Amino acid sequence: MTLCHGVWMTRADTNPLTAAEAGDILGISGRTVIRRAEAGELEYLRKLPGPNGDYLFERLVVESYARELAGSSSGKSRADGAGWGGGT
Repeated sequence: MTLCHGVWMTRADTNPLTAAEAGDILGISGRTVIRRAEAGELEYLRKLPGPNGDYLFERLVVESYARELAGSSSGKSRADGAGWGGGT
């Protein structure tokens, strides 16, 4: 086990991504990443302690989610749906 950001982690998750880093991969903001994690749309490793503790994500999970978004984003201008109004 390894200590990372004050939390003991197993070898499989010793290089986690922060919400901001996951957002860079997904092309969305770190706050949107957190909202999706809280909604159960994006799996996360853990939330660090405290009210402002960051969420940590496994790179492979984030990259897989990015591929899902790319495959289902027809009709949307970006992965987060910005600019998609479905109007005329």
